Amino acid sequence: MRILVFGDSIVYGGWDTEGGWVSRLRKFYDTTGFKDENYFMLFYQLGIDSQTTEDLLERFDAEVRPRVDENKGENIIIFEIGKNDSTFNEKQKRIKVEKKRFEKNIKTLFSKASKLSSNVIFIGLARTFDEKNPRYKIWTPDITFSNSNIREYDTVVRKICKRTGAGYIDLGAEVRRNLKSGIFDKDGVHLNNKGHEMIFRLVKAYLERKGLLKAGTPL
Repeated sequence: MRILVFGDSIVYGGWDTEGGWVSRLRKFYDTTGFKDENYFMLFYQLGIDSQTTEDLLERFDAEVRPRVDENKGENIIIFEIGKNDSTFNEKQKRIKVEKKRFEKNIKTLFSKASKLSSNVIFIGLARTFDEKNPRYKIWTPDITFSNSNIREYDTVVRKICKRTGAGYIDLGAEVRRNLKSGIFDKDGVHLNNKGHEMIFRLVKAYLERKGLLKAGTPL
């Protein structure tokens, strides 16, 4: 089983001292799943900070080619992408990636991935902590994250998943449930250790519920 996870800084693991939720998922199965010698998985953490769907499409083919198994059913491809697409550049007065273009990009990513995997999954987009207190502007002074834009772009992903049959993990709902429990980094945009632990548990539960991964030791 080969699990390829594509995305932005959330997939990259910023800013989690354990390396991010993908790293946590790999570590869990490295220490529990491998007790069965017939159960072997390879995890590929393919996130790059600040990337949009446009950026991911440029590198997708080159990244995926040397990593997928010839057996389509033995690959799982997961996407967590789109939050950066929805940002507004105050200097240029425009959305980073317009919604129609974003929709086309998500469809293209699904089309490419579905040729390589029977299990294509999108993780929904999560809001920022407090857009009225944009602490992230220390390092992105011209960029604005809008929770209303994030919801709109998440709706695009959700609808495409429903139409195509792709898997959808509702990260936005999980973040809302845990919003006041200290899951965000101090910049209010990235998730901290607790936030990445939350995503790890969410994705693990989904994959096991769908029978894509063997259930490990209960957490």
